[in-house]
Amino acid sequence: MARTAADAALMLQAIAAFDPLDIYCQKFPPVYYPGAIEEKTTALRLGVARDFWNDVDEEIKLAVDSAVAAIGKITAGVQPVELSTHADRTLVRCEPYAYHQKYLPQQESDYDPETLRRIRSGTDVSAIQYIQAYHDLLQQRRQIMRLFEDVDLVLTPTTPTLAPSMAELQAAPGELRGKELVMLRNTRPFNVYGLPSISLNCGFSKSGLPIGLQISGAPGTEGAVLAVAHAYQQQSEWHKKIPAI
Repeated sequence: MARTAADAALMLQAIAAFDPLDIYCQKFPPVYYPGAIEEKTTALRLGVARDFWNDVDEEIKLAVDSAVAAIGKITAGVQPVELSTHADRTLVRCEPYAYHQKYLPQQESDYDPETLRRIRSGTDVSAIQYIQAYHDLLQQRRQIMRLFEDVDLVLTPTTPTLAPSMAELQAAPGELRGKELVMLRNTRPFNVYGLPSISLNCGFSKSGLPIGLQISGAPGTEGAVLAVAHAYQQQSEWHKKIPAI
């Protein structure tokens, strides 16, 4: 979406606002994000969630570990934190079906078959299961705040594996969903918790694929997330490199 954290701050400044008519919108004190990225990062405490390193590709591990070490030097340091990669998918299966079901009778043929299959996977979620999953989600979003009593931000690899090529996916379409779930493993929990996150380039694989470092914070701490990302980019060159196509 943007080459630099500074550009992301400009984009966020243009779209961030409280909408009183949106029941999912939260109200936080106003922040000028282009200015927030210049804030000092030396007092920020960083957490490393090691579960997100499980089964990580060796090239990704080396690049992310190097980035974590570099960021540790411009902050108050890094400490391990307990955070699971597990994320329940009941709601994300049910809600798309609830939205699309009114369009399916007349427009079913317009949907991609794989997209249609995923939408219909929500048909077997009962009202009781949905209510319980929503209750669990609200509880998890409260519990996650305990994590930020000890740290300000959490660092993880963005993905555990390198992105497959289009040719690889087309050669084995039956494996598409499985590979996708692996690629989304490290980002999905932060979507579930509703936490601000940014992914920035911290290296390239031998084959020229970008490697991402993910920085996440508590609700309303987009300024701190962007500040650390910006500080890292000020002392690294990865965001300026363009691999050969």
